[in-house]
Amino acid sequence: MYQIFMRPGTTEFGIMMLFDLGLYPKLSLGHPDRLMNPELPFPVSFIYGDRDWVRMIDDDAGRTICETNKHPSSKYHLVHTSDHNMHMDNPESFANIIINDVFQEQNLPEQVEIDPQSQIDFGNEFLEDIDEMSQHEENIED
Repeated sequence: MYQIFMRPGTTEFGIMMLFDLGLYPKLSLGHPDRLMNPELPFPVSFIYGDRDWVRMIDDDAGRTICETNKHPSSKYHLVHTSDHNMHMDNPESFANIIINDVFQEQNLPEQVEIDPQSQIDFGNEFLEDIDEMSQHEENIED
């Protein structure tokens, strides 16, 4: 842990330049100077989880961008039963959406239902790992 926290900063400097307090973007994707420009010369696709916090912060700008973009291949996708970590919450649906979007001729099912019992509570897993590490440190000190 010491090596991780004592290294010089990198990504956090970029984050501070791009975001205000609370991770609100200083210049959001929905700004007319960015992707909201209807004359954007290329198609765009957005993939969000249906419970994704980014959609709430950015007023679902991805949907609006796809609706105002002049390219018919611009697409807005929602991965069901997932939040911002779609690759962990519903990986099959996330992968199918990407494959269908990149390879237009594919027709994989985008809405793959998952068993709620099989979902891992990563927040709880993290807290359990912290408890385990602190118990391990106590044993080392003894």
